[in-house]
Amino acid sequence: MADERQKQDKADLGTTPEKRRRGHAVRGTPKWEQMMQTARQQALGYVRALPRAEPKPLFVLVADVGYCLDVYSNFAGVGDSFVPFPDQSRYRIPMARLADEETRAMLRAIFTNPRDLDASRRAARVTRQLAGYLANLSAQLEKANQPDVVAQFLMRCLFTMFLEDVGLIPKASFTGMLRQYSESDNLREYLPDALQTLWQTMDTGGFSPDLKARLRRFNGKLFHKATALPLNADQMALLLKAAEADWTAVEPAIFGTLLERALDPRERHSLGAHYTPRRYVERLVLPTVLEPLRREWTTAQAAAAQLLDENKPKEARAELVKFLNRLTSLRILDPACGSGNFLYVTLEHLKRLEGEVLESINAYGPDGPARPRRGRYRLAPAIAGPGTEPPCGCHCRRGAENRLPAMAPPHARPRRTPRTNRTLPASLPPSTWLQAFYNLKTYIDALDKSVKKVVFLDEISWFDTPRAGFLAALDNFWNQYASKRNDVVLVICGSAASWIINKVVNDRGGLHNCITKHLRLLPFTLRETKAYLTLNNVTLTHKDITLLYICVGGVPFYLNDVRAGNSVPQLLDILFWGKRATLRNEFPNLYASLFKNHELHEQVVGALATKNKGLTRNEIITATGLRSGGGLSLVLQELIECGFVQQIYPINKNKEDSLFRLIDEFTNFYFRFLAGNKAGNSWLQWSNKPVFKIWAGYAFENLVFSHIDELKKALGISGVITHEYSWVKKGNDLEKGTQIDFIPTFS
Repeated sequence: MADERQKQDKADLGTTPEKRRRGHAVRGTPKWEQMMQTARQQALGYVRALPRAEPKPLFVLVADVGYCLDVYSNFAGVGDSFVPFPDQSRYRIPMARLADEETRAMLRAIFTNPRDLDASRRAARVTRQLAGYLANLSAQLEKANQPDVVAQFLMRCLFTMFLEDVGLIPKASFTGMLRQYSESDNLREYLPDALQTLWQTMDTGGFSPDLKARLRRFNGKLFHKATALPLNADQMALLLKAAEADWTAVEPAIFGTLLERALDPRERHSLGAHYTPRRYVERLVLPTVLEPLRREWTTAQAAAAQLLDENKPKEARAELVKFLNRLTSLRILDPACGSGNFLYVTLEHLKRLEGEVLESINAYGPDGPARPRRGRYRLAPAIAGPGTEPPCGCHCRRGAENRLPAMAPPHARPRRTPRTNRTLPASLPPSTWLQAFYNLKTYIDALDKSVKKVVFLDEISWFDTPRAGFLAALDNFWNQYASKRNDVVLVICGSAASWIINKVVNDRGGLHNCITKHLRLLPFTLRETKAYLTLNNVTLTHKDITLLYICVGGVPFYLNDVRAGNSVPQLLDILFWGKRATLRNEFPNLYASLFKNHELHEQVVGALATKNKGLTRNEIITATGLRSGGGLSLVLQELIECGFVQQIYPINKNKEDSLFRLIDEFTNFYFRFLAGNKAGNSWLQWSNKPVFKIWAGYAFENLVFSHIDELKKALGISGVITHEYSWVKKGNDLEKGTQIDFIPTFS
């Protein structure tokens, strides 16, 4: 082959340009675009063929040698959803751009440190910083105002800051206005009036004296009848700090973070208003929404290429336009929409795909540029489930609707899916769960039976409100419909583990013995924690990892804030004592999100935190004042199932003498060092006190209790059945008492 290629090259040198051998297509033509996409699909085939143990690449590069490089990225790490990098307008790098140092630095980073190019990581850092400012400001304002009023005020401030940085209002105008009114107490007194006047102008459009500019009209009702709150000097300083940040780099999730603070903790999960990080969102959105669409897009491209080979360019273009109309007619429903983060990320990825489609269509020059149909992308937030009402004047729904105009709810009229022409139910949301599942069945019936359908229900324990009839409707849906089909998979999950076990796993009714796979998600072990930190480029000694673990446990959400380059004392200060400490107020939010009657659970763990060795059931009753009965039994069972408490049976004693020991690392740390606003504002202050050494000893014992399986593996006895006990003998005048905390016995 090499000899033939050399002969051909030599032959080309002696021929005229018109007769020289050409490539597969002329650059800049639709055929050439098709060939570049074919090369892209070939590269993605290589990615799919990688062994499971091989880490997936973050970038795929497609080259037309001597002409250009096309760059695609997949920072989410899900499937093969590689998208143009950094965006649709700049992903193609002509060879001439290699003279630019910035371009060469980017290409160098792709091969040496690709994660540094992930813009979402920087956005996450900026977002956390701003969320800290707003959290402090929100906490101060809520002392004198209702949470929903504070949230709406801050939401308007956020949007105004964002509009300023993206150029929809004059640059630095709003920040300059805040700076001007913060110069003296007299001027600051008039700030609420100035803000109300500004927002009224933004609601209707017109000239703003404070910004010295004519403003556009911003619809969505966010600024309609807007009110503003008075601020003191400290509050003004926090708001000004937030305004001075670069809001173009902020994740939209900050809106969800703010919204979450506006809701009562007991109602967050029942309304679905719980902030989920972008990467978690993408792990759900990409496989379920984008990957099927990209497969359809690949099929449409292949059909267009076939028509182009048959010299039918108009028909080829029409094939791509057909997919564009299919894409822009989608209806995406989030049945538990709270902050709208799922919808926003979905819309962002849909717009990326739309950009690719438009570019491919517009390569067919003679027929003019393609234009998607108006009113596209029905992304419908339906946060009010059957039998519930938003607690804050529909502010929750506005949190999603006002993100982008395209995210407004659909009109209440029947819509038709483009693939099946089957009418979807007009009522959203339905009035009962039976009606909701009936609508779901109607929708599934309209889909292709050869394609697998996955019904995913998250946090189902919060669906089962009194008199809601959720479980009966779920029973009917599964046994009378879904179980009789081979194309429907039902996935249910929830953080209230005991509810799942009692109501689903151990159900004696219609859901009995219906589970195909049972997955219990537990925190990372020490080994898994080390692997996770290594994946995030965090290198710590085993001692440091152990110290970090006994403070925050193996919860990935907490470990995600651990950054390379900091020592453990610095990391703990960032997490718990810094100005923007992410975990200082985590305790009440954590228990409120997991348990419906969380006050009882907090009383029990608070009592257990006072006794490192644990308490018996009677001692818990004495310490908390709770009644002995089924209610306490349920609380203890839920704490055990969720991994907060471990029940340790004393050897050669009655079951009533068993100890309940608090083993959750974060909860233990909270009660020892954070609860009650204890003195000390850094970890170094605590680590030099005797209380730390006492706590560290018991925390290490808890570490042993939570790693029994790992210890057995290390000892080579993982296949041996063991039971763990404690042994206590009280002392008297004649002999000392004895206590052994951990006795494994072998069966």
